[in-house]
Parts: sequence; structure tokens; C-alpha cells
Amino acid sequence: MKQYQYYVNYLREQWRMNKPVATWFLIIACTAIWLFEMISYYIAPSFFSTIITNGAFTPFLFVTKPWTAVTSLFLHAPNIWHLTFNMMMLWLIGPTVERYLGHAEYLAIYFLSGIGSNFAMMLWSKYAAGSNGIYLSVYGASGAILGLCGTLLVLYRKLGFQIRSLIILLIIIFAEPLLAGGIAWQSHIGGCIIGFILMACENLYVFQPRKKQKIYRINMNVGMLILLTYGLFAVGYQFALPMSHLA
Repeated sequence: MKQYQYYVNYLREQWRMNKPVATWFLIIACTAIWLFEMISYYIAPSFFSTIITNGAFTPFLFVTKPWTAVTSLFLHAPNIWHLTFNMMMLWLIGPTVERYLGHAEYLAIYFLSGIGSNFAMMLWSKYAAGSNGIYLSVYGASGAILGLCGTLLVLYRKLGFQIRSLIILLIIIFAEPLLAGGIAWQSHIGGCIIGFILMACENLYVFQPRKKQKIYRINMNVGMLILLTYGLFAVGYQFALPMSHLA
């Protein structure tokens, strides 16, 4: 009990000191879930398939499984490189954004960017991919992490930092699908755009009193969540409509 209380107090202190606690949590959560995936993959393959089917984001199934817009952000492919690259990127970029924006706003941008990345996949599957696009499943934290990259672009520009290296990194990431298959570049672009927009909006009220800043942030994040949710369901229902005529 004393040891438990020690860790609770330690985390509270780290949170108060604005340490990257949320980044630690995301990395630990993604890694733990991946390990659970791997155990299932080798011991109970059918259960692993159930996890992916019910956790990955599939445009055609979103209306019946709306939680996948979030759960897909915590799943990764069986190969270790998918998880390693994403967690390495999160560890390099996350702490900077978290320290500047604070834990709550950091998490809001992370998850909104992740949801936005799935919405981008939804739009692509509807308007560009053809009939088979709606059945493609995507999962991984890369869309949310690219949202942090978009945020960092605006943040570095605002602080007067050099952004050339970050732009080069983004070019490499966006060019990666040209060298390897199975990468949801649509999600990468969508997540980056949402993060960029949210941070750009942040600059509109940065000179306001702290209390007003908090209200604006809440309104902005809630507004973006409503827009993304509406967009997901609006397009998702168009995929589901043919199913209703089968009865």
C-alpha cells in the first residue's frame, strides 16, 4: 500500500512539474497493448483476429463500430518495427508539445489528430479509392503522432526555431509509402492537417488572459470533435445505406 501511494505521489509531482507524463502513458499503453496482441497472435490467432476486427478502423464498419476511431490509435502491426518507429517518434516529439501546451491540451490534440486521420481515410475511401477502399482497415498511432508534428511546425515557427529539420522529417515520412506498401499515407496527411489547424487556432487567442485561453481551448477542441464526429457519421452512413436495403 505504501509503495502504491509512493508511485501515486510521484506521478502527481511529475504532473505538477509539467513533465511529459501523458507521453509516458501513451507509450506504455501502446506497448502494453501490442504485447497483448503478440501473445494473442501466437497463442490464440482467432482472438487476435477479433481484436483487430473490432479495434481497427474500417470505413465500411464505422457506423456499427464507432469506437474504432479511437481504439485504432492503440493497435499496431505484429512486426515490431511499426510500434518501434511510432513510439520513437512520439518520444522525440511528444514531450516538447506537452511541456508547451500542458497535459490536457496535448492529449486533446493527440486524440483529435488521430480521429482526424481516420476521417481522412474515410474521405479517401469514399471519393478516391474506388469501391474496395471502404473495406481497408487502418490502425496505429502514426496519424495522431503526425498531428503532433503539424502542431510542432506552428509552435516552432511561433517561437522562432528552425523548422527545416522538421520539414525534412515530414517529407521522409510522407515519401515512405513510395518505398513500402501497406502504409496509410492518407491518415498521415489527415492527422498532420488537424494538428496544424488546432495549433494555428491556438495562436488566435494566445495573448488573451489565461482564464479566457482555457475557455477558448475547450470550445475549439469540442468544436473540432463535433465536426469530425459529424463528418465520420455523415460519410459512414453513406457506406451503410446499401446494407439497409438487403432486408
